[in-house]
Amino acid sequence: MLNTKSTSWLEHVKTIVYALTLAMIIRGCVFEIFKIPSGSMKENLLVEDHVLVTKYSYGFGPFSAIIPLPIDKRIFFVKPQRGDIIVFRSPHDDDPKKYYIKRLIGLPGDKIQLIDGLVYVNDKPMTQTFISKVNVKLRDGTSNILDQMTEETPEKTVYNVFYDPQCKSDAFPNTTGVYIIPEHYYFFMGDNRNNSIDSRFPDSIGYVHELRLIGKTQYVLWNGSIISNIFKLFKGDRFLVDVHKIK
Repeated sequence: MLNTKSTSWLEHVKTIVYALTLAMIIRGCVFEIFKIPSGSMKENLLVEDHVLVTKYSYGFGPFSAIIPLPIDKRIFFVKPQRGDIIVFRSPHDDDPKKYYIKRLIGLPGDKIQLIDGLVYVNDKPMTQTFISKVNVKLRDGTSNILDQMTEETPEKTVYNVFYDPQCKSDAFPNTTGVYIIPEHYYFFMGDNRNNSIDSRFPDSIGYVHELRLIGKTQYVLWNGSIISNIFKLFKGDRFLVDVHKIK
């Protein structure tokens, strides 16, 4: 009986180890859920949105797994497309915010510049169209009136962006110098243009090396806590939203 019990106990341990190993592989290499911490991607991604990120979309790099991998190049690399919403590892290893989520604006070799809020790619402006004035609630309980615009990339990807007409130019400039993106690097911006620390700020983020890409954002799974969504039976306008269809 003792041997039978010992064998049964070992089988349970093996099953748990196999299950944990499989879960780590899936989380490390297939997909991961990230929580949106700020309003830098409003109104497309909201604070406390939980988004599903596919980690295989651009192949695998040293930061694709739960722990850093000892590799110095991407495996099965698929180049990201302008307009993708991407989670990436901070370019600064001492950054307490290890991960960021932003929209890809500049590709390797591109020349990027903002002039009066209009994004220029290789000296050609992206198409912007004014939609409306929007009253946006802030985290401190106040609100602000923002200009909502559609923006279209040269590849015809369309999404919405916010601009704050009252924003001081020295905080989040609507006109910048020229950014020339080095090879193997990418330039990111938040959709909430006057409330986003991104590649415009070299001391904070700057250009992002391809090795630091984590994955492509695919769906908003839910907003808020998992407990509150269970009680609501995951009903609401932020449940299982395809980010490619958010305008």
